[in-house]
Amino acid sequence: YGDFLNILSPLKELVTIDAMGNDFNTTIPTEIGTWSSLAVFNMAQNKRLKGTIPTEIGNLKALTHFEIAHTEVNGPIPSEIGNCQKLEFLAVENCYLSGNIPTTIANLSYLKLILLQNNSIKGKIPNDLGNLASLEKLSFFNNQLSGEVPYTFGQMENLDELYLQGNDLTGVIHENICNLREKYKLQVLEADEELCQNSNSCCTSFGN
Repeated sequence: YGDFLNILSPLKELVTIDAMGNDFNTTIPTEIGTWSSLAVFNMAQNKRLKGTIPTEIGNLKALTHFEIAHTEVNGPIPSEIGNCQKLEFLAVENCYLSGNIPTTIANLSYLKLILLQNNSIKGKIPNDLGNLASLEKLSFFNNQLSGEVPYTFGQMENLDELYLQGNDLTGVIHENICNLREKYKLQVLEADEELCQNSNSCCTSFGN
């Protein structure tokens, strides 16, 4: 209850902020960029967390977890997030985010989990996301994404779950993505039915 994060602003040696499931009426301060040791930022399920993700997040070279799910945070995901080279978990689902998926996310080679579902993200899915070799779960459902599902997703040999339903995507799921189910770890692939019309469809369920 109160401006929790801004109260913490002067503390430069923070390593972990884990205040999940509270009711803090606060914003993510631009001073987050001065918390150079910060590894974990978890403000998920604080329904009164609002404002935007500051570009200064790109200064957090030690950040491994960034979780703001189920909050009122809005605006774009800043491209500077691609500077957080140690990031493993990006959980920003069920917010009010808009804009495009930053292509710089493809720089984050340690990423294991990307949760972007239930936002208003638009535009095409960057092809370079297929370079995320460590990725295990990718969830884009219920956004406004358009264009085709990148065939480069077939390169993600550690991917276990892929959720694409509820967007404006076109085309069909590429055969090399289906190969992830046959030869590698992919267990779940959910997409709208029209994306799963190829003869070797590997969708495990349909969104629409």
